[in-house]
Amino acid sequence: MNERAEKKIAGEAKLTAKAEALYAIAATDVQTAAVATFVTEVEAAVTARVTAVNTAIAIWHNEGDRVRESRIALSDSLIATQTTAIWSIYADSEVSCKEGIVSKIVGPTHKAAIAASKDQLNADIAAFPPMEDVMAPFKVSLNSATDDARKSFTDALQSATNTLATALGVEASDAESMAAVTES
Repeated sequence: MNERAEKKIAGEAKLTAKAEALYAIAATDVQTAAVATFVTEVEAAVTARVTAVNTAIAIWHNEGDRVRESRIALSDSLIATQTTAIWSIYADSEVSCKEGIVSKIVGPTHKAAIAASKDQLNADIAAFPPMEDVMAPFKVSLNSATDDARKSFTDALQSATNTLATALGVEASDAESMAAVTES
């Protein structure tokens, strides 16, 4: 089991324990209904947060895959161009030799053309922006989405806690300590 699944199970167990404790202190039908509403609202907030975070992660992965595939396609194109250039150099050298040009002239020209082609390939590859730079805007979006999901969760939890405090006739801070549900 991975860490995320373990946190989910622990969070669900914690919510169940808190709900049982709250039901135990609910003295009236109205208070019991308020506890049930609180539990439902917390479960809905958790589900909304999980959905938002999972969506943000899926977008992050999809963009990463798209960028990676684009880089692979560009690399393949550069390699194909390099291969074509090398074969062209060999063909030119072969033609030069058949035309009677001395190998002392063809050889250095051939080597220089191959070196230039290799240098061009390396320069093209070096021009690729680092993956971290390409993914930076998506990382900002991911962080923003997860931060928004956490804030929405916290706001929903605070609202549910305030409603519960009113129904139980206690201060909101007392209800918060009774109903503390941490993010998991």
